[in-house]
This record gives sequence, C-alpha cells and structure tokens, in this order.
Amino acid sequence: MERALALFRNHGARVVIVPSAVHPAIDPFASEAARDRFHGAVNRLAESTRSGYLPGALDGFQAPSDQDFCDYGHMNAAGGEAYTRHLARRRSSLLGGE
Repeated sequence: MERALALFRNHGARVVIVPSAVHPAIDPFASEAARDRFHGAVNRLAESTRSGYLPGALDGFQAPSDQDFCDYGHMNAAGGEAYTRHLARRRSSLLGGE
C-alpha cells in the first residue's frame, strides 16, 4: 500500500486515506488497543507517503439498507455510491474547509 500511495503522490495526486465502511452491527476491532494500533499504523503510513488520513470520515454515515452490504465488511455498488455521496457532502469539514 505504501508503494501505491507513493506512486499516486509522485504523479501529483492529492491522496487522502478514508476508512472502509463496515456493517453497523459489527466492530472490526477486538479492543480499543487494537483500534489505536490500527489508527497509529495508518497515520504513520499517511505521513510517510505525504498523504492525508481522515479517520472520522465515516462519522454520520449510515448505509440506506442492509442490502447495500455484500457482507459485513464490503459494500456493493449502491453502498459505495452512498458512501461517496456522504464523503462529498462532508468534504469541506473533512478537509479542513469551512
């Protein structure tokens, strides 16, 4: 992943890492310590590749239906579209704008 992010950055792209949407019935982390380690690792990855990281990008996101998930960790096209619309609505606040 580090090489892929660096490749995008080296071609002039602005890269921002956002978390994947997971079904609201699950928590992908076994503990708060695991959550903290994950966020620390992604922060270090973002810094080393001169990328951004927005761990709060999912805040307020709710998939329209359970049908928008293929399984608990992957969304189908409709779910992906809903998440993309959510990110677009929040882009100013997520990226430090007004």
